[in-house]
Amino acid sequence: MTVIHKLASSLGRNDETPNQELVDCLFNADTAIRNDSIKVLYEIGEAQPELISAYTTDFIKLLTGKNNRLIWGAMTALATIAHLNPDPIFNEIDLIFDVIKKGSVITVDNGISVLAKVGAAKQEYEKKSNRHYSGMVM
Repeated sequence: MTVIHKLASSLGRNDETPNQELVDCLFNADTAIRNDSIKVLYEIGEAQPELISAYTTDFIKLLTGKNNRLIWGAMTALATIAHLNPDPIFNEIDLIFDVIKKGSVITVDNGISVLAKVGAAKQEYEKKSNRHYSGMVM
C-alpha cells in the first residue's frame, strides 16, 4: 500500500484528518520523521498536486528553518503546487527570493520554478480581471 492510499481522498473520507496527520509530521521533534514527511509530500505533489495544495502555508513556514533538507524539500513541494495556490506564495515573495539567494542548487532550481508558476498564474488572473472589467467605468 502506498502513502497515496492512506490519504483522505483515497480513503473516501470528506475530512482532512489523514492528510493533516502527514503534514503535522513536518513539525515533529524527530528530524528523520520531518525529512521523511517532506519527501513523501513533495512526491505526492508530483503525482497529484491538488492533494497537497491546501498546505502551501506549511511549506512556506519550512523555508524559514535551518534544516536544509526541509528547505529544499519545501521549495520542491511549492514548485508542484504553485500554479494551484499562488496567492500565499505571492504574499511571501520576498521570502522566496531570499531563500533562493541563499539556497542549494535544488532550492534554487525549484525556487525559479515557483516564481515562474506564480508569475504565470498572476498574469492569467490579471488577463481574466481585465477582460471582466473592460468596458466598466471605474
